[in-house]
Amino acid sequence: MSLYSYLLDKAYTYLTRRDQSELELRQKLAKAIAKYPAPDLLDQTPDDAINAIITDLKTQNLINDAKFAQVWVESRLRSKPKGKYVLEHELQQKGISKNLIHEVLGEQVSPATELESARKLVARRHSKTYEQNARFLQSKGFGFDIIRKALKGDPFEEG
Repeated sequence: MSLYSYLLDKAYTYLTRRDQSELELRQKLAKAIAKYPAPDLLDQTPDDAINAIITDLKTQNLINDAKFAQVWVESRLRSKPKGKYVLEHELQQKGISKNLIHEVLGEQVSPATELESARKLVARRHSKTYEQNARFLQSKGFGFDIIRKALKGDPFEEG
């Protein structure tokens, strides 16, 4: 089995589990090379094989960072609500460009969506203080304005 065939098989396996960003797939394929059954019989360099596979998968539209980012954000908002800041950080770590991140987050994460997610998270936490809830929401990537609104106002405001 050629290196290309071996890595392409691995790539299809990874992509059947879930969508992958280009960077994630490159990293996984680079690790898979170490397990290649005949490392001394390489028909091409590992980088050439990975680049060819990535190009082929992009042509087949099996790798698409824009689609990946949209699906990732939708999934995170549904299953593990996070604020904009954490979602941005997660996407950066997955190799998504800043422009694409801002475009996707701008489309999918409105202040109303963030507020709803923050309120759901706070509702799951029973009998915690304002400060504990605020720190909790901050650790989940929510900004001060969203935190204040989710916790029904600033405790330092009079009235």
